[in-house]
Amino acid sequence: MVLGNIIMPKGWRPTVDPSSIDPQNMSPEKLTNFAIDEKIQFSYGTLLEYNKDKLVWWWRSGEYYKQVDFHDCADGKPVYDIHENAFFFDEVNKAVYVSFKNISQIVKVNYPSGVISNIFGSIYYPGQPCSDTTLFFEQHACKITHDGHLIVFNNNVNHIDEPPTVVEMEEPKGSKMYLKKVWEYIYPVKNAEAKVKELTSGGNVQELSDHSLFVSMCSPFGNTYIVDKQKHLIWDAEMESYCVPLKKWISLSQYRNSFISSRKEMESLIWNSSVFKN
Repeated sequence: MVLGNIIMPKGWRPTVDPSSIDPQNMSPEKLTNFAIDEKIQFSYGTLLEYNKDKLVWWWRSGEYYKQVDFHDCADGKPVYDIHENAFFFDEVNKAVYVSFKNISQIVKVNYPSGVISNIFGSIYYPGQPCSDTTLFFEQHACKITHDGHLIVFNNNVNHIDEPPTVVEMEEPKGSKMYLKKVWEYIYPVKNAEAKVKELTSGGNVQELSDHSLFVSMCSPFGNTYIVDKQKHLIWDAEMESYCVPLKKWISLSQYRNSFISSRKEMESLIWNSSVFKN
């Protein structure tokens, strides 16, 4: 599977009250009509699955987001790109988790039906400010752990005086609607006060075979580390580059580092050979 984008005209004149939309039954067949403003366009994420070189499945986020008028209430500014930045395919439970950074949402999509089964994170309604109640903001990376928990790299941009975090959450059961935080790690950032004033970008979290976590920090931080569930730092490295004007080594931010656990993964990364061989 790969991520993609599609440009669509603005369709934010819903014929129904968005608060009445049921995400459990969100399918293209149930779309309503909208008054279209062709002069304004938005960028939506798509998810594409290939079998070798043949497209066999796809999911378009715009089919859902056309029905939700959140663009005029995200911090009081319109959002023209919801920025689909990560996904995770839970093959056991047949679900795909798709992360949308610019609206701080993670959407759970049933596979292969494409029907949305849940929406996690910020919820938007027309004319109302986005509530500060979610457990992550402008996140990067979303994955399912060995015990079925949702884990994200939380850029935490709504708390400008705090560093980014790694958050592990339990999905709601029964009639419960919200995620429950079960674990969180805050890296002990050096010179935190000087750095957290900047907006962050990037970041990654990846569960390893021993259930420890490989974490790639976001800008402006340059650290990549491994931490266990007891919050012990097992390994920690800071990327640096030499700044000629300052005549010193400075921290070098990475967008998204990943842990490669096998030769097959290395070959796939270099040659993209898995697309053609399986």
